[in-house]
Amino acid sequence: DRRKADNGFVTQRETFSSTDPRVYVSYALQDDWKLYATVAKGFRSGGFNAPPAPPYDPEKMINYEIGTKGATAGGALHFDIAAYFSKYEDMLRRNQRLVNGNDIEVLVSNIGTVEIQGLEVSLGWRPVEGLALSGTAAYIDSEVTELSNLNSVNRPGDSSDYVPELSYTLAVDYG
Repeated sequence: DRRKADNGFVTQRETFSSTDPRVYVSYALQDDWKLYATVAKGFRSGGFNAPPAPPYDPEKMINYEIGTKGATAGGALHFDIAAYFSKYEDMLRRNQRLVNGNDIEVLVSNIGTVEIQGLEVSLGWRPVEGLALSGTAAYIDSEVTELSNLNSVNRPGDSSDYVPELSYTLAVDYG
């Protein structure tokens, strides 16, 4: 990924690259029920803030997930359950600060390492023709474990911003 930022006075350039493998295995317990596991590495390029603020480094992530998915009762009941652990290095965070008394400047910075573990469950049921009931629930424990930016508003032990600990949906569809 080749990045360039030019504000008319300063030109910033950088090239970011990463090899991001993924390994996925699954085992069919029955025709309509399987177990799976996956390990994947991810990457998001770094970038630039307006000078004189410093640029930010790429964000790197590794994710481990195990789960099961399938159907029963002749296909009337579907289920999907997954547990995962993710480790972000140099996680990006947007900050705002006041400049010149009344201007707001947005800065992107690397806060450090964040670990996320969670559990997700999804169920769907078709009790009669045309009617579908479904629900999902997710529990997420997301924590800053190490700082790389001493000016960060985050501290080790803080939860990640904008990540709810518990979320769910319920739906009824008829057609």
